[in-house]
Amino acid sequence: MLSSLRYLSKNIRVIHLEDDIVICNWISVLVSFLTGLGLGTIVSTMIRRNFEQKKLIFEVKLLKYSNLIAAYQDVVADSSEAARQKYVSAQQQVALIADSKIVQLSKEFFYKKEEEHVTLMNALLEAMRKDLDISG
Repeated sequence: MLSSLRYLSKNIRVIHLEDDIVICNWISVLVSFLTGLGLGTIVSTMIRRNFEQKKLIFEVKLLKYSNLIAAYQDVVADSSEAARQKYVSAQQQVALIADSKIVQLSKEFFYKKEEEHVTLMNALLEAMRKDLDISG
């Protein structure tokens, strides 16, 4: 009887050890999952924030570029001082956000002959598309 009790005692300890190992494994898996979930949330938040920032920059550039083109069209239609001032204002706003090539091309309209404006506008539009990463 004593030997049976010893046998049962050993087996119960083994069962308890196995249960403890299983519980530890489950806890380990749960901790890993929660850690991964937390890390995934951080990475997801960073990706979303980066996307939103790029989207905002795109929208601002598109608006400023559109304003510059509209101001240029106003100067072509009506070469008044007010139209020129509107173009200069739009050009200065573009200078804050645009690539140096776009800034240079936008300044050249005042120094080029009217016959060269079409070529200059095409070059400006192409530079704007490239800056906005729009294939065309």
